[in-house]
Amino acid sequence: MTPRRAARLALIPATVLALLGADGECSSGQGAEPVPGGQRQGQVTDGRCSHHTGPPYAASGKVWSQATAQCREAVLSHTMVLKIQRRNANGAWIDQATVRDSKAPGKMQVKTVRAEAKCVPGYYRTVLDASVLTVKDPDGAADPGHIESDPQLIDKEQC
Repeated sequence: MTPRRAARLALIPATVLALLGADGECSSGQGAEPVPGGQRQGQVTDGRCSHHTGPPYAASGKVWSQATAQCREAVLSHTMVLKIQRRNANGAWIDQATVRDSKAPGKMQVKTVRAEAKCVPGYYRTVLDASVLTVKDPDGAADPGHIESDPQLIDKEQC
């Protein structure tokens, strides 16, 4: 590996941290796992792509959320569906915003998807569903992934 390539690869974790705006380590195991501080959660889709997201936050009268993906292999298709959900009085989660992105990221490139919704005080969470089909997929079927962030209380002052 050339020194230039090593330096570029070393920047990837810093780029992901900057995009997510959170501290702590990402989880990279199967399933959604909270990490220290509860700021980010992650999942590896069959070892081919890492997906990360965190709880929604309020700013400028809106609730915001984002998710990132980075694939270690070339992909034929890659779909991310990012949702902001609000818990109603009955405890059910209701979609407030849904963003779908089907653009496949380049190998080792970071793909970011953002969603926003009108801010109303209450409990919110981020839900990310991802589907990945790589060039080398042996069964020819897309691998799914799912992450739900921890609920985040957003009060009137934050809105």
